[in-house]
Amino acid sequence: MAWKGGVQPGAGRPKGSLNKLTISRLEMKHAVHEYVKENINEILGALFERTKGIKVIKPSKNGEGIDEAFTLPPDSSSARLLLEHALGKPDQSVDLTSDNEKIEGVLYYPKKEDVE
Repeated sequence: MAWKGGVQPGAGRPKGSLNKLTISRLEMKHAVHEYVKENINEILGALFERTKGIKVIKPSKNGEGIDEAFTLPPDSSSARLLLEHALGKPDQSVDLTSDNEKIEGVLYYPKKEDVE
């Protein structure tokens, strides 16, 4: 029997279909989206609490009184996350200057052949 090489009609994954890993990632993304949608108030509440700082009180092991009480400092990354999602991420730009003047034109890097 002769071996056939190259493209075979009907071989391989059908055009436009997704591979198994992509399908599982999309299912996980959908599950997380649904969870967040159902629990958005609790999630936002927890983020707001972290931006203000969290008071931690640990009861004593015998159940009488407080063993430890402290406050965690405010979490700036939680505040940044809330602000970026509410107001949009700030623009980040790079200013290329030379002696406080803008550089005009396009920089050209010659090909290796042109230099030799």
